Amino acid sequence: MPASPQLSIRPRHAALHTGVYAGVALSVIFVAWLFVANRIPALEQVALERNLVAAVLLAVVALFPVARFLRDPARLWASSLLGWAIFSLTYWLLSLFYEGLREHFSGFQIFVLGGVANMMVGTVDWLGNMIWRAWTAAHSEHGHHPVN
Repeated sequence: MPASPQLSIRPRHAALHTGVYAGVALSVIFVAWLFVANRIPALEQVALERNLVAAVLLAVVALFPVARFLRDPARLWASSLLGWAIFSLTYWLLSLFYEGLREHFSGFQIFVLGGVANMMVGTVDWLGNMIWRAWTAAHSEHGHHPVN
């Protein structure tokens, strides 16, 4: 009887999938935000609230890779950069039609802003993991010796 393949709790391409999902979700939210801001004049009275809701949604979606790979900095970095690359490409394409977007940021600047933020989170995550491993290793060595 052939051995059954082992099931993996973490898919092999989890960082790729998470990055694509995050990038597409960021892009959809941004397109919807741009559409609502430019095509629904009735919401102009609540522009501040509309923009705040959209920005919070973007921030929450941008944190999906962080939440998923909090203990795995390499996957966090890869999925976050992929998500920001997709979002930046969408931003750049939209800036071809909405010239006002280019007045604030270019697509490359969006990528760098998101990438730097995620690199900082990944670095803090990596440092936290190193400190945690050192602390648990130090305490596990002391736990095996009797107290005199």
